[in-house]
Amino acid sequence: MPVYPDDMEPHTYAMDRMLNHFHGTYGADLDDREKQRDLRRVYYGLVTYVDRKVGELLAELDNCGLAEDTIVMFLSDHGDMLRERRMIQKRSFYEWSSRVPLIFAGAGRWEAGQRVKEPVSLVDIMPTLRDLVGVETESVTPTDGRTLVPLLEGRSEPDRHIFSELHAEGVHTTCVLVRQGDLKYIHPTGHPAQLYDLANGPGEWINLAGDPACVEDEHRLANFVAANFDLDLIERNVMASLQRRQTIKAAKGATGLPHWDY
Repeated sequence: MPVYPDDMEPHTYAMDRMLNHFHGTYGADLDDREKQRDLRRVYYGLVTYVDRKVGELLAELDNCGLAEDTIVMFLSDHGDMLRERRMIQKRSFYEWSSRVPLIFAGAGRWEAGQRVKEPVSLVDIMPTLRDLVGVETESVTPTDGRTLVPLLEGRSEPDRHIFSELHAEGVHTTCVLVRQGDLKYIHPTGHPAQLYDLANGPGEWINLAGDPACVEDEHRLANFVAANFDLDLIERNVMASLQRRQTIKAAKGATGLPHWDY
């Protein structure tokens, strides 16, 4: 069950407010304990359903004689805020939303039961699959991400850092997360940064940004963001995209055309 202080205002940041407005949480009673339990019952029901389907797929691999020659990955595109921090749905950079399962089964290729402590990202999947099937790097278009093969083979990569981004769907600025080890740095352009030490503060309640004792870590992570993202260019591209979509939306309204997805 979610645990948070009675006064959430000091722990509510710019990105939180934008997402709460987008998700419509301000008109809901998020503190109702029975509804919190109901939400978890539903969520665990979904998890159980997926778990059974994974079991059926693995059984079918075995039935077809492919289990010993197949690499299996289990992963998710996002987590969910189940009323933690009085927030719901996805899009947030907090652990409940941004941390997802990533499980590899390698048909005996690696030692079973390993747990990797380094942060990894979904963009690491493509270079990992490329390496596992032996595609030469020179023959493919360059991609973001780093292969996970060294981690699968038990080697450590303490310098590894990963990014997450959200520049649309509820937020009104460019937002970037960078994670290295147990440190998580959140950069919402035009708003105060957030820095968390997940080892010593797993609930992400203590914002260390601006703490003189953490200034070196904060500067290093901020430099990762600056070196990898042209946030001004991203902002311009987002605004141009929004303008194009508004034009299309207005045209559809005038002509009665169906939604572009269809």
